[in-house]
Amino acid sequence: MSAALAIQAPQLRVPDFTPEHRLVLDFETFWDVDFTLRKMTTIDYIMDPRFEVIGVSVFDGEELIWFEHHEFEAWARTVPWHRTSVLAHNTLFDGGVLSYRYGIHPAILMCTMSMARAYGIDGGVGLENLGEHFGVGKKGDEVEKVKGKRRRDFTQEEWLRYGEYCKQDTRLCSDI
Repeated sequence: MSAALAIQAPQLRVPDFTPEHRLVLDFETFWDVDFTLRKMTTIDYIMDPRFEVIGVSVFDGEELIWFEHHEFEAWARTVPWHRTSVLAHNTLFDGGVLSYRYGIHPAILMCTMSMARAYGIDGGVGLENLGEHFGVGKKGDEVEKVKGKRRRDFTQEEWLRYGEYCKQDTRLCSDI
């Protein structure tokens, strides 16, 4: 082999793949003053024994559902993940939860936060700013009301209200 051939850059071969199913999702999890993604790495947070899924919203393009942890587990067993793309706002987190907590590995993971960074959005890449930037809606503040609450601590009304907050995040992510 000639020296010129040896130093050529390798060719990246990307398979021609279009997912059959597209999902947008958002996990809401237990958090507290000292147990938060602002104070821990994502993997440390997800793998910590204090971690708990409060609920997850999923949008399949037609229906937007707020699931309990056990309902999501049952539903997820019906999804052909190897033919499914997943979009989330912070996919490092949501994709990490799928992988490390549920053993789910979608064919494609996409992230509105990462896309916004690459796009160079002014004012930050938080969902609140992106919703306003793209004119698709406002993020709620329900998450601030549940600091330190485990799933068992929610009344049904509080849990459903938290679900509406989570579903709004999923709508914003989808629209962005």
